[in-house]
Amino acid sequence: MGVLPMPAGLQERQPAEAAASDAAPERNHQGSYWPGGDAIKVVAMLMVVGIHVISPHFFGQIPATPPDQPFRFDIHWWVAAAIDSLCRSSVPLFFMASGALLLPRAEPIGAFLRKRFVAVAVPMAAWSGFYLVWGHQIIHFAGTPPLSALPRQPAFFHLWFLYPLLLSYLAMPLMRAVFAQGGRLVGYALVLWGVAAAWMFAGNLATGNAEPGVLWPDYPYYLGYVLLGGALARLRGSIPLWAAGGLFGLSAAVTLFLTYAWSARLGTASEQFLGYFAPNVAAGAMAAFLALDGLSRRLGRAAQAVIRFLGSLSFGVYAVHPVVILYLIGDTRNWFANPSLIALAGIATVVLGSGVIAFVLSRIPLLRRLV
Repeated sequence: MGVLPMPAGLQERQPAEAAASDAAPERNHQGSYWPGGDAIKVVAMLMVVGIHVISPHFFGQIPATPPDQPFRFDIHWWVAAAIDSLCRSSVPLFFMASGALLLPRAEPIGAFLRKRFVAVAVPMAAWSGFYLVWGHQIIHFAGTPPLSALPRQPAFFHLWFLYPLLLSYLAMPLMRAVFAQGGRLVGYALVLWGVAAAWMFAGNLATGNAEPGVLWPDYPYYLGYVLLGGALARLRGSIPLWAAGGLFGLSAAVTLFLTYAWSARLGTASEQFLGYFAPNVAAGAMAAFLALDGLSRRLGRAAQAVIRFLGSLSFGVYAVHPVVILYLIGDTRNWFANPSLIALAGIATVVLGSGVIAFVLSRIPLLRRLV
């Protein structure tokens, strides 16, 4: 099972014997289980849910800002912005962990593409079909694209992630060739990627484009995070946990400050410094990767077993959580009068509700390969 939120088609079983095959991606290039892979996957999935649940609070829709009044940067907005700032490492973490797990391995190109690319395409088509029907026929969502637009636009907002995921698999054999050459070539490639990503971010900043990195032109840039994950994997154990954790906290604080400063300048909430290629977010993702890896190695066997179980539900949670947001999160708004408590209750409700649905689907033979 890969660290990216993947369907069961990519989730190979891991035998208990240490000498067993290392086919499962959570095993490193030496064949031993890497607990950090599942830890990163679980935390990153919680972050994704946090971003989607907190969005209306961040943009002033809960509580609603009256149209004749200026945008309110009150305590509830600050809570929403802080949660958002803490969660923006999510997507980079998925790609970085994928690189840490897959880049060191060697396997035939054809076998790799059959196992990875084809296995993702089937769940992608199934969930795209589900959300097309759900969006057009059930909730009548105006943003649901027509079937003919699917090659260019995902069927629902969260499915964009599968497009750069497929791209990363297509490019993986080439990145493996670069990675196998050693540190200097990898470092050179990362410098080029960093310059390109910084150039893109600077251009967006200059033009006021706050798009966070979910459109087609952004997808090739995620290959850099894959290569970065492989490079960071070589630093395992060399960075103290307190240093990595402190850097993550500092980057989140910087992200929060920059988000407020830029939003206050515009007079409304802006995601300009919350994009997945913002330098502050990239720094936080690197720190989170190292911190979660260090923390996971301190877990006991029981805790690791729990993390592995939760990790097995990650793609299912990812796939169904928009449905849970629509049908369940509204109830949490009646539980509390405090908007901040509503936001936290909403995150917990979506995580638990999506987890239950994912678990049930994983036990149905015809559907388990979709989660």
